Amino acid sequence: METTTTTVASAADEGIPAQPEREAAQSSFLVSAGTYERILYGIEGRFVGEQLTLNAQFIFPAHIGCIKAVSVGGRYLASGSTDEVIKLYDLKKRVELGSLHEHKGSITSL
Repeated sequence: METTTTTVASAADEGIPAQPEREAAQSSFLVSAGTYERILYGIEGRFVGEQLTLNAQFIFPAHIGCIKAVSVGGRYLASGSTDEVIKLYDLKKRVELGSLHEHKGSITSL
């Protein structure tokens, strides 16, 4: 009976750290969400190293119907609702820019 031995080199054997060391880098992101309660939320998440903090950036009473669609493009945000209205916002200034009213039926995608 013949015995075979296999040796597998690990990253530590090669002088490579098992997990890359993280610097105390800071990064942030914005989550925008619409609700059935007709509210549009903007929440900023910020990582500093391994620590995450969440802060409300805006809360708009946006529509008179349930918000079914939200889309962001650069500094602009659009929301659509069962009230058949599309609303446009400037994320940098945190203001509503206007509304589009001629749509027929619930807006479910943008």
